[in-house]
Amino acid sequence: MTISFFQNETVNITIPQNGTTYGGMCSKPDGTNQLNINFLDNWNLTFIFANSSTLNNSYEWQLVILNYIIDSSYFPNATNLGKHNLTLTFPNGTNAAQFNGSYRCDRTRDIPLSMGVTMTMMNLSYRAFGSDSHTDISSESELFAHVS
Repeated sequence: MTISFFQNETVNITIPQNGTTYGGMCSKPDGTNQLNINFLDNWNLTFIFANSSTLNNSYEWQLVILNYIIDSSYFPNATNLGKHNLTLTFPNGTNAAQFNGSYRCDRTRDIPLSMGVTMTMMNLSYRAFGSDSHTDISSESELFAHVS
């Protein structure tokens, strides 16, 4: 996944495989599931999944939250230095998948967050609201949403 910033210049930040940690919360009090991806130095990308209001027996994206830091190491000409937060609420049915399945996107997909920031997803797979502790998402998973 790559996060691009388009303001006075374009900066592509790729979420590295090494040094990236993942966590989350299942069955939050509000009925959502949460996936946290922590990378670089104090950057965090959070996905909130909720029961689908448009599709039976499915879940969908509710929110994506990006916490990031603008500093001179990645943004040498930036004037708006410091911590920033972007929150994007998605329309009903966005990236929906069945409760017993997973979501997979094989093609490159750009998601504009706001303020000139775009998240590019490539080869993304995820599973929320699982009924067991199974963490492997293979090509044999039952897929409801498959974008290619």
